[in-house]
Amino acid sequence: MSRPRDLKHPARRPCLLLKAVITAAVLLLEGWMIWSLEQGGVRAPAALAMHVLAASLLLAMAPICRRRGKDARLPLLAFLMVLFLGPVGAGGMLLANAMYAWYRRRATPFEIWYKEILPEQITPPEERLIERLHAWAEETELQNHEPVPFADILALGSRAEKQNAIALMARNFHPAFAPAFRGALNDPDNAVRVQTASAITRIEEEFLARALVLERDYERRPDDVEVLKQLAQHYDEHASAGLSDPDTVLEYRERAEIAYRRLHELRPEDVEVLWALGRLLVRSGRMGEAADVFEEALKVSHSEVDPLQRVWYWECLYAQRRFGELRAEVRNHYSRIPRNADIPPALLDTIDLWAIGGFQAEVAAT
Repeated sequence: MSRPRDLKHPARRPCLLLKAVITAAVLLLEGWMIWSLEQGGVRAPAALAMHVLAASLLLAMAPICRRRGKDARLPLLAFLMVLFLGPVGAGGMLLANAMYAWYRRRATPFEIWYKEILPEQITPPEERLIERLHAWAEETELQNHEPVPFADILALGSRAEKQNAIALMARNFHPAFAPAFRGALNDPDNAVRVQTASAITRIEEEFLARALVLERDYERRPDDVEVLKQLAQHYDEHASAGLSDPDTVLEYRERAEIAYRRLHELRPEDVEVLWALGRLLVRSGRMGEAADVFEEALKVSHSEVDPLQRVWYWECLYAQRRFGELRAEVRNHYSRIPRNADIPPALLDTIDLWAIGGFQAEVAAT
């Protein structure tokens, strides 16, 4: 793909030409020096001094290029090549300069390549509203068609379909998309893998930018409950996504835990904070602490607890081998468990097993 004319940067050519001229001069000087040394016209100390001087000419080019805002890595590399390889290094760098000059005429700038892989789409609020209105208008037509999960598209779709799905998930990221992103990183198509890695990098950058804003707001208003809640949820959701490395995920969970505990100090009656903290502790593998938090939430809550929340508490009871309490909990709240897509079928089967086991044990006791 050819580089557009407005991105060719003609000002860089004189610096590149200067590199080539000096490298060629160093090559001739090194060659003459070796010939003179063999003929006996130059002594070894003088030849060594001339060799260091020739290499220093290339080293002196680095600050010149840096002052012009150009890349100074080639002069530094040329200095090392000539210093240790003599004329062979100078010849290699001269060839490298020629190849660089030829390649840069046809290479695509990184900015254009990145936008082609993952185009940045900034939609104004007005256009988003229009898109929603169009979507609502077409709801009747589309309601008979079941949506295709992103995971299925990434597993069975064409390259274009996979790339569109990745771009859509990146623009509207949700932690539930994380497994699909991790699967796309192992796609056999190199273009899909590159786009997925770019999308994850973009998600990380947006997360860090938002985290910095929330941290600054919290420093200015440390007792603002809403800011603290947003900060805790921000770290918690990104840690749950698992797109970062394990050490970073652990750090995010620690920050979320600190924020949740501070939030509980400010609003001890907010039971949702306790449930969120408990779920965070379960994901961290700290089942004992999570069970204590859930039990505190059950005491604080004066209304009926969502059955889906109780499932997290039951997981803690099972991990602690508190099977009697688990059977009693499941038996007491079994009728309130929803039979819909909110709970995976495998989990429903497990709940049924514990409920039936509890009933059977009660019948056997009588």
